[in-house]
Amino acid sequence: MIGITGANGLLGRHLTQALKVQQPVRAIVRDKSSMPDFDGEVVEANVLDPLSLVDAFQGCSMVVHAAARVSYDPRAKREIMDTNVVGTSHAVDAALRSGVKKFIHISSVAALPKPRGAETISEKTFLQDPEFSSDYAKSKYLAELEVYRGQEEGLLVTIVNPSLILAPVIAARSSGQIFHYVWNEKPFYTEGWVNYVDVRDVVELTNRVALQNFPGQRFIASGGSTSYRDLFERVAAKLGRRPPRLEAKPWMIPFAVAAENLMAAASGRERMLTRQSMRNSFNRVRFDATLSIQKTGLNYHTLDETLTYCCKSLTGTFTTNNRLVQG
Repeated sequence: MIGITGANGLLGRHLTQALKVQQPVRAIVRDKSSMPDFDGEVVEANVLDPLSLVDAFQGCSMVVHAAARVSYDPRAKREIMDTNVVGTSHAVDAALRSGVKKFIHISSVAALPKPRGAETISEKTFLQDPEFSSDYAKSKYLAELEVYRGQEEGLLVTIVNPSLILAPVIAARSSGQIFHYVWNEKPFYTEGWVNYVDVRDVVELTNRVALQNFPGQRFIASGGSTSYRDLFERVAAKLGRRPPRLEAKPWMIPFAVAAENLMAAASGRERMLTRQSMRNSFNRVRFDATLSIQKTGLNYHTLDETLTYCCKSLTGTFTTNNRLVQG
């Protein structure tokens, strides 16, 4: 039995469908009603409730820990740290108490330290006392330390570090923000680089890791990198929209953030543009996924194949449901 936390998330939903082909899967979510179409076992548990996780992990030989809080909104710092760090600590402890043998942790490339001046990051990159560009990045790094603690206590641990996961997601969160941004014909782009990966490739890599043994190994999952301008233009072409055409400069960050704060306050939604996310959009760094290819034989989808997959599913939704378009 494979237990999957965060089974109702962007990645979790794809994981539950793919992994259940290999062996029985237990979808672990906070609310069963969030998985109405899943035809497997669904169990309610909360990563902040360690006893509920112990019960949820009973009978599982393997756990894929995909539950996480993704946000760059400073107001969500406490929730990010609680869910990603404390929640991972609870998941590790529950796995140890429940007799789970294998623990696959879905982390993020955000957790990987970036040496000053470096343009390429791999699994070998290591820094003492690293600095992080966001609360989310720091939380994922600290979560990994909890996972390695579990390894020292007997768990067979493997960590998967995806870059930006591109998936046909309707909601304006995670990579869905990109599709909403382009559909609404927003005007600005930055000259930073974006590292991307097809959700199907993250699932396949996780599946291969689950079927084989890579104890103590970390795998970067990334299909490649391109500029934000190129990504926006490609998405716009797929959706039949006008791409962003004005280059945003670093000095514009305070004004863009101030405008976003006003709009978010007026609508009651979470901030999408923050100082943290804006600074990241100017970064120029690539993540090297060579190890995942060499060790597992994975072939990543091209960016065009990924965007065709995502946009084909979204075009009708964006065209017919204005509420979702506005996010």
